[in-house]
Amino acid sequence: MSLAAPIPENPEPQATMPAFRGRILLVDDEPVLRALASTILTSHRWEVLSASSAEEAAQILRYCVLHHTKIDLLILDLVLPGGMSGMEALEALRIIQPGIPVIACSGFFVDEESIASCRRMGFDDVLPKPYTPRALAEMVLRILPNAVLPFQ
Repeated sequence: MSLAAPIPENPEPQATMPAFRGRILLVDDEPVLRALASTILTSHRWEVLSASSAEEAAQILRYCVLHHTKIDLLILDLVLPGGMSGMEALEALRIIQPGIPVIACSGFFVDEESIASCRRMGFDDVLPKPYTPRALAEMVLRILPNAVLPFQ
């Protein structure tokens, strides 16, 4: 008499999903927007670290680099209180992790010229506020195309 469970003739392969697709550092001084964007991104299986200032973002990024934990994407609000603005932070953060893709995010993009100006300054793309959950997810996927939108 065998106590082992019978093995099905055609077992269905189990899909294994990674715990997360990658790591995004989200920098915005508005707690509600950070929470909203984090919720959107984590629902798409991105791990999200968040900071309320450029200085805090630099600390997080230094920690990650020191511990060999790559940040795959930085979403950076351009208008931040206190110290560095998002524009100033771009160069400082890329010194910490060279080559990191950075999306500029702001409510002050009123025309194509301001968006083009951000791209000339070195931002990989621009996400105008306010944005929809879909616009945020699609922007991340344009920069990090190895993922698939779950709602397609």
